[in-house]
Amino acid sequence: MTIGGGMVVAVGYAMVINMMASKEVWPFFAIGFALAAIKDLTLIALGAIGLSMALMYLALEAKGGNGSGSNNSGDAGTGDPLGDIIDDY
Repeated sequence: MTIGGGMVVAVGYAMVINMMASKEVWPFFAIGFALAAIKDLTLIALGAIGLSMALMYLALEAKGGNGSGSNNSGDAGTGDPLGDIIDDY
């Protein structure tokens, strides 16, 4: 049971990293780990910080576009496979 419990944690981290494998999200992933290392922050505080960072990211993304310099909205994709799949629905 102990070994299985340890594997569940490792598989969980691997799934999160696999889902977040885009260059736009890696800085937030690293900042989240750095903030989680601070012992005085509770899970509610970390959630509030994460939510505010996500809202700032969405606002900046809507204002600035995808950063490629082109304004065409074709089906070429943005380089974010998960985002492209979600946008299709």
